Amino acid sequence: MIKQLNYKVDLSLIQNIVESFDLRKDKLVLNFPVGDFFTDPWQLKDEYKDTLYEDLYDSLPLVKGEARIINLKYKDCYHAHADIDDRYHLTLQGKFSYLVNLDEEKMYPTNVTGIWNIMNAGYKHSAANFSNENRLEFVVRKLLKKNKLKFPVYVTLSNTNLQENTARYIFDNTISSWLNKKFKEGVVDRFSYHDKKVSFYIEEDVIKNLYAILPKFFNINIISKEK
Repeated sequence: MIKQLNYKVDLSLIQNIVESFDLRKDKLVLNFPVGDFFTDPWQLKDEYKDTLYEDLYDSLPLVKGEARIINLKYKDCYHAHADIDDRYHLTLQGKFSYLVNLDEEKMYPTNVTGIWNIMNAGYKHSAANFSNENRLEFVVRKLLKKNKLKFPVYVTLSNTNLQENTARYIFDNTISSWLNKKFKEGVVDRFSYHDKKVSFYIEEDVIKNLYAILPKFFNINIISKEK
């Protein structure tokens, strides 16, 4: 689930970032979208240019999606979930904290090494902090592929019977993992979320696989086909 990259950050820069971070914040987003949320590169906010945060941002010399410093308080963890987009990870502060692969029942320590990692977020996972201090993790979304489909069908998925948080939990533990794999296989394109619905284009012959994993109370609506 986790692989090291060949990008490193000076530990003194990390320490300076930690000392400047406001621990009252749950997260700090460093950039903003200038196109599609999932597929187009994001841009660094003006207030972070010519600062330590720009140095941190540039330490990952790749095109980036949303880039956040996430503050996981001690004794806390996250709900089980998968993501359709993979994530780059750099630990800024962490002790007895872990990324947890729930599918394979493996734990990966989030220690301060100054080394960037890439996480396959298609696995169901969580993060847990067993320490007496907050964990600070710099997390950057990897942009989704812009796939060219041969026989694309536009579909929406919706739910009318569950509360939004419950629907999101079920979606993230069933469909998100599937979408992560299908984007990498090149058979899904242009994912978006709006008005409590998700939509995307999918190869026509893959729809039957989507029906096979569709959770109870979720509905598929085929809007149109593209020639």
